Amino acid sequence: AHEFTKNIENVNFPLVFSRSTAYGSGRWGFHWTGSNSATWESMRDSIPSIFSFNLFGIPFTGANICGYARNSTSELCARWIQLGSLYPVAKIDNIFNAESKELYNFGDLVVQTAQEALRMRYSLLKYYYSLFIQSNGTGTIFRPCLLYTSDAADDLLCVDLGGRRIIKKKK
Repeated sequence: AHEFTKNIENVNFPLVFSRSTAYGSGRWGFHWTGSNSATWESMRDSIPSIFSFNLFGIPFTGANICGYARNSTSELCARWIQLGSLYPVAKIDNIFNAESKELYNFGDLVVQTAQEALRMRYSLLKYYYSLFIQSNGTGTIFRPCLLYTSDAADDLLCVDLGGRRIIKKKK
């Protein structure tokens, strides 16, 4: 698909967006985790899913923010946009028979939350871009901290982002 797009469309850096992947896919495209639901469980499950694909060498991965199937709530969507702003691929989409997931449909609180989260995302984009360039075809930008050993590991929530650990003490 990468070579086809590059040759037919005459594009220097084509993006291949897929739900199915094979060995080496991370070098040529990005992965969407698939059709999820507008539930707290789907939001929670997006984290290990994205970590897994990063560990498999597919760093450019994301899930549908606010869920794809079912109707979302304002609270769920506000929290998901905060989480999703850190996804390598951040996208919002929904199934044809669900209510629209455009953020302004959820009210002022979700719009304000989205503006703050997206400002942070845009401030990280150059850093993300440099991490993607460094990991092109060779690895990952996210690593769960389970790969590190520490006596205090049970008391920490952490993400390794390009070799820089973001650690927060559990409450």
